[in-house]
Amino acid sequence: HFLGKEMLNFAEGGSTSARYSCFNCLGDFVSNTDRQVASYTPSHQDLAIFLLGANDYMTLHKDNVMMVVEQQIDDIEKIISGGVNNVLVMGIPDLSLTPYGKHSDEKRKLKDESTAHNALLKTNVEELKEKYPQHKICYFETADAFKMIMEVASNIGYDTENPYTHHGYVHVPGAKDPQLDICPQYVFNDFVHPTQEVHHCFATMLESFIAHHYSTE
Repeated sequence: HFLGKEMLNFAEGGSTSARYSCFNCLGDFVSNTDRQVASYTPSHQDLAIFLLGANDYMTLHKDNVMMVVEQQIDDIEKIISGGVNNVLVMGIPDLSLTPYGKHSDEKRKLKDESTAHNALLKTNVEELKEKYPQHKICYFETADAFKMIMEVASNIGYDTENPYTHHGYVHVPGAKDPQLDICPQYVFNDFVHPTQEVHHCFATMLESFIAHHYSTE
C-alpha cells in the first residue's frame, strides 16, 4: 500500500519504453511498456504512474529519444481511452551521474539523452493536458529530485561517485564483496541502481508530490 491505497506494480526489471526488433536478442527478452499496458485493466479510480526510458539508453544503448518518448505517450493515451483519469508521468534521472555513466565513454551521450528525453517528454505531457482538460495529468521532474538527493548525500559525506558493491544487488555467499546493506554510506548500490535508503528518500518526495497534486481530501 502507498498513501493508504492499494498499489499494483506492472513493471518488470530491465523494461524498456519502446519495443525493439527480434533481431536484438536482449530487446526481445526484456519487457516493454506495450506488453505491460496490455496486461493492465484501466479504471477511472486509478492513478497510473509511468517511469520509463533509462533501460532504453543504458541497457540497450539506444539513442532514438523520439521513439522512446512517443511510445510512452502512445501507451498513456491507450489507458486514457480505456478510462483512466489520473496519470503521473515521470522523467528520468541524469543517467550520466551513475557510477557507470561517470566512468564510461558514454558519459556525455547519457547526459544529452537524459536532457533531451525529459524535455521532449515534458512537452508531450503539456500537450496531453491540453488535449484532455478533464483529466489530471502531471509531470514529475525526476532529475531535479535526484539531484537534490545527491547534493544532500554529498554534504553528509556519502560516496556519490562509486558503487557500494561491484557484484550487483544479489549477494553471493563466499564472495569478496561486502554483504548487502540497505543503507551504506553510498548513493549507489551498484553501478546503476541507487540504494534502498535513496529509494526511500525518493519515495518520500514523490509521496508529497502525489498528495499535493492528486489528493481529493
